[in-house]
Amino acid sequence: MSFLTPTEAAEILDAHAPDDAVWPAHCRQVARVAGTVARALVEAGASLDQVLDAWWGDESSPVVESRPPQQPLTPEDLEAWALVHDLGRAIDHGPLHGWIGYKILADLGHASSGRGCLTHWLKGRLPAELRAADLDDDLIAQVSAALHPLQWRLADSVLSFADSSVAGKAIVPLATRHADLRARYGDSTWMDRHQELGERAAAHLTTALGRPVEELMAPLYDAEPDHA
Repeated sequence: MSFLTPTEAAEILDAHAPDDAVWPAHCRQVARVAGTVARALVEAGASLDQVLDAWWGDESSPVVESRPPQQPLTPEDLEAWALVHDLGRAIDHGPLHGWIGYKILADLGHASSGRGCLTHWLKGRLPAELRAADLDDDLIAQVSAALHPLQWRLADSVLSFADSSVAGKAIVPLATRHADLRARYGDSTWMDRHQELGERAAAHLTTALGRPVEELMAPLYDAEPDHA
């Protein structure tokens, strides 16, 4: 199983990006964060493939056909995932844009590079949480079939954290990003969980780095968020 290179992912992003849209620049900034964090993790001796949580891989998960193992993940893989993580916004800005982006990549023959589309949307949510948000079982089964592996890995926390670190085109602290989202979309159980899972991803990275991930990010923070 091979992944898109960052150059290839950028070409797909450019091919789908409207001239006046902010989200393509958002994707490039998320890729900048993901690459920075992933390289620091590798330098610290961490494996991006480290399993952190069973996630959808427990005994209650839908059974899917087993697939061959993939090559170890690299920072470049995560940069590519980040570049296309919001690709679904080319069609729809709604809550299912992550799934739509994955489907676009799958139709192009690049399903293996669509994990970031899924994990930045799910952020670690379980199937029961999706049902509570009125997603039907058929869609949940399709998402489960698309996730490989079903476990939550350190790479997934990198993507989740990176997306939670960019407000529009600006790289910002998590608290700023979450305040921005609440100002735009209002308070909700989904938003509470979004913040909780973003902070959980940051904690995963801090543990793996051996120092606060915020220290690594501080030089990248921009003064003014630019809304998507």
